[in-house]
Amino acid sequence: MSSSADKDTRLWDRLVDHPGLMGRVRRQWPWTVVLVLVATGLVMIAVGFWRIGAGVIGLAMVSAGALRATLKEPGILEIRPQRWIDLCFYFGLGISILALAILRGPTG
Repeated sequence: MSSSADKDTRLWDRLVDHPGLMGRVRRQWPWTVVLVLVATGLVMIAVGFWRIGAGVIGLAMVSAGALRATLKEPGILEIRPQRWIDLCFYFGLGISILALAILRGPTG
């Protein structure tokens, strides 16, 4: 008799291996998380809260770097085969955007 954890694992494997759109989205969950954060930041900027929106976008880039650093299979977050290039790009861009959001004057 199999345990509940085995059943959950098999269900997840079936969902991830699904050939349709949702299966592809589930395989690329790190990219989906980053994309949702960036979209949220863009909506915040469009509404008029540019500092908060830029901060969310910077946070999305830093989280992309953290996901790239920790996951064995980061999916589409893997820009280059060398991990350090991706980390420099994601963290550098994220910290730059966060610095812009924090340090820019109130009239900017």
